[in-house]
Amino acid sequence: MGNFYPKKCLKISRICSIQILFLAMSILICLPIKAASHRLERRIYLLDVTLSMKGFNNSPNIYKRVINALTTEVSSISDPSTEIVILPFQDKVLGCFSAKATEAGKDRLIKQVCNFNYADTTYTNLFLPIKYAKKNFIKNDRRNLLFLLTDGCHNDPKTSINLFKRELCNWGIYSKGNDAYAFYVLLTNEAEPSDDIKKIIKETDRLDMFSDPGKLQFVMVQMPSEIKINLEDDHGKRISIKLISDKEIPEGARLRLELNKNPNFRVDQECVVKNNMINLDLQLLHPYDSLKMVLPVHEIIPMKTKLVNGENIQKCTGKRILYCAGDCPIDIINKPEKTLKISIVEN
Repeated sequence: MGNFYPKKCLKISRICSIQILFLAMSILICLPIKAASHRLERRIYLLDVTLSMKGFNNSPNIYKRVINALTTEVSSISDPSTEIVILPFQDKVLGCFSAKATEAGKDRLIKQVCNFNYADTTYTNLFLPIKYAKKNFIKNDRRNLLFLLTDGCHNDPKTSINLFKRELCNWGIYSKGNDAYAFYVLLTNEAEPSDDIKKIIKETDRLDMFSDPGKLQFVMVQMPSEIKINLEDDHGKRISIKLISDKEIPEGARLRLELNKNPNFRVDQECVVKNNMINLDLQLLHPYDSLKMVLPVHEIIPMKTKLVNGENIQKCTGKRILYCAGDCPIDIINKPEKTLKISIVEN
């Protein structure tokens, strides 16, 4: 039997607009945890090997202890893609040992450092190894962590200490353009710098100072290189962010999160680290329905972060948090509805 049609065909004079929402090819599961995307690392160790490290001229003989601390640190790096560079120096850079943090690469570095010999009596030049590392190794293709390990102060008469001070002063601007962080490691009491250098370090972004390596357990902590927030899915929710660390971050550590003045969003909070995670509260300054109409598909908002209570954590736990502070970009994704209009005309 053929198809049956009524004698009078229904005439539709108007156009039917049908809004069809395009669904994702895979099922979208709303997770509260934002994946911690991060850049690969490059760790650069500037190792002071002046003879005072071995007790010359009645100075403390700390060389073995420092080498043990350095090799323990190298051994603990768990990401095999991390680049490791060790530059022994006196009044100039004396050598360069580098490898990826594979088991074979780490073993080779440790043997090279342990077998390194030097005998010259020289001055300590803290300016030249930093300059050398910047010229030859620090690049914005990775996150760069620079450690200056020294048992003394800059005393090389051939290079003014003002050059070293200027290098420290300029570090904040330089480091932001090269994704770099520096740590001034004091190996002895004699290495403690002058008050004006301490002031420079305190006031300079991405520059920290600490002492007693080998006596403390160091925990490297980073924010993700970017946090993606889908405005439609995530507005009004507390966003859990997994911090980047290859060790357990001491619970009770607090981070300060803050947006610069923004006409649409606000973040102004201190959050407590728990299970290597923090919770972010992104506040909307206007109704969501209004924002989704005016915002671009992607808007990058820089969020300032800093560790609030690192010294207290160190006193209570014996763990020193090396926090790579700085701006953490938030990518606000405003994905508009995609619609397809189908016009149906029946005669």
